[in-house]
Amino acid sequence: MIPAYAVDLWQRAHVSRWRAGPMRRIITSIVVHATSGHGSAQGVADMWSRAPAAGESNSSAHLVVGADAYAIQCVHFDDVANHAHLANAHSIGLEFCARKPGTFEPDDPGVIPTVAQLAKGASIIAWLCRTYAIPATRTCILGHAEADPDTSHTSCPQGDGIDLDHLVADVARLMETP
Repeated sequence: MIPAYAVDLWQRAHVSRWRAGPMRRIITSIVVHATSGHGSAQGVADMWSRAPAAGESNSSAHLVVGADAYAIQCVHFDDVANHAHLANAHSIGLEFCARKPGTFEPDDPGVIPTVAQLAKGASIIAWLCRTYAIPATRTCILGHAEADPDTSHTSCPQGDGIDLDHLVADVARLMETP
């Protein structure tokens, strides 16, 4: 089943990577992340579909968008993904496959966000904003480090090339058109 909000695939994350949401989950924000590693949405979704290995984080997000603009949903919006600690209960998490150059080694080219990827992400976020009556503002569309000040990912997602101000402006423009 492909939902009406432009994802390409549904692939459920392993049950240890999310929890059932309350009967009436109130969603007030969207948290934007960068994978800082994986370059493909499929690779991220495959990782999330398995139980975490010993010592591995049990993280997930609701959606992941690859550099090729391929989008996969892994957690239902009514459920709580493990993506931003205290913000999890009231937010939807969206991961962009992005990584700054030099992350793994000096010659690592990184995974630079693409125009198509950011456009796909903006269209999904605009749909979420309409659906959940979330204003398309920087107070409601946050980066991981903003939504979760205690995170060790202190530059996520801006440090991996995601310009949140530009992304939110694109979302706001999409919200203006019917």
